[in-house]
Amino acid sequence: MQTPATEQKSLIRIYEPSCHKSTGIHAWSDMVHELVEYRKLIWRLMVRDIPTRYRQSVLGIFWSFLIPLFTVGIFVVVKNNKIIPIGDTALPCS
Repeated sequence: MQTPATEQKSLIRIYEPSCHKSTGIHAWSDMVHELVEYRKLIWRLMVRDIPTRYRQSVLGIFWSFLIPLFTVGIFVVVKNNKIIPIGDTALPCS
């Protein structure tokens, strides 16, 4: 008979680089399986955390999209007005 501590311990999965099973496609399939298995928990955490994070802000969740758009806009203006010379970067040859 297992004690509650050993039952809880058996639910914990540890990913180690030396593990033969968790390499390549097996690791991806295990991760996808866990995402599907815990999808209700993931959904509940998203429903709880996202509104809580943006509850006090005026624009709410749109701040997540607005800040990166402002950053891109600033870089476009800076590059087009040649305030800071940002040149094209060549792709490295492989």
